Amino acid sequence: MPHRATRTKPVERIDFVEALVADLRAVVPAPDLARVLTVWALVGLGTTAAWILVLGGLRETALADLATPRLALELLLGGATLAVLARAALEAGVPGGPSRRRLLAPVLLMAGLWLAVALGGLPLHGPDASMAGKRAHCFLEGLAIAALPAGVGLRMIRRRSLRAGPLAGGLIGLAAGLLPALAMQLACLYDPSHALRFHFTPMLVAAGVFGLLGALRSGDD
Repeated sequence: MPHRATRTKPVERIDFVEALVADLRAVVPAPDLARVLTVWALVGLGTTAAWILVLGGLRETALADLATPRLALELLLGGATLAVLARAALEAGVPGGPSRRRLLAPVLLMAGLWLAVALGGLPLHGPDASMAGKRAHCFLEGLAIAALPAGVGLRMIRRRSLRAGPLAGGLIGLAAGLLPALAMQLACLYDPSHALRFHFTPMLVAAGVFGLLGALRSGDD
């Protein structure tokens, strides 16, 4: 019996390479670190200055107190701590960025030095303890001041990394909370125990809140 050839349907040619790259999009480079740091600093300093000056201003003895070695060194080290905190926050999670150890080592060093001075751990002459400039709601003011810089910073972090993460969110919360903490040392009464309870604790609250937000939401929303 002769073999009957079977007719088959022509196989449609598929270009696998084209199929693989059809949905690919160009990778947008992360915004420049120096530029985002500058924008964040302007937002943070502007927010802090506006709030402090509009709602009470600086205490009457602020300029004289600033001439004391302890307060001057405290604000200098606090500013340096703020800078390394903000940089670490904006670099955390960025592909190809520094390791966590390299990010956190300067933060821990500067924060330790700042706290040693701010909490009276070093024998330096500082402002006389008094009730001058006492603000009734300095803790709540610190939280309110930190909210905008922390939110803006978290948005910037999401633009620089695939996911913000709890570390980056927590660091930007600390940095944003440090802004009013330093300002209150000139605007509210000056006392290490008062500062620890009411000026520095908003930093921890902001770090917890924005660390959680960084963990919950991806960097692409």
